[in-house]
Amino acid sequence: MPQTTSQEVVKLGCLLAVFVPFDTATVLLKQLTGVNHYATTVWNWVQSVGHKAMEHLEEELALLKSGIEPLEEKRERSAASGAVRPLCNKCP
Repeated sequence: MPQTTSQEVVKLGCLLAVFVPFDTATVLLKQLTGVNHYATTVWNWVQSVGHKAMEHLEEELALLKSGIEPLEEKRERSAASGAVRPLCNKCP
């Protein structure tokens, strides 16, 4: 049975990989969390997150093209007007 990694560890690994090489990211990840992964694993996480981000962007662009304003834009505008913004990115 394959082991799964928590989304928090994946997110931290991806964030570290933005600033340092993958090998260094794995060393820092081990120091911060006690979780040991290969650099190729972190690279795969970054690729997966990147693909999901691109899919999300393409969906938002399709909405804009059809004349519908994406939800994030509405939230940012309401936040700028002083309205309270949800703490969760997935919250409406």
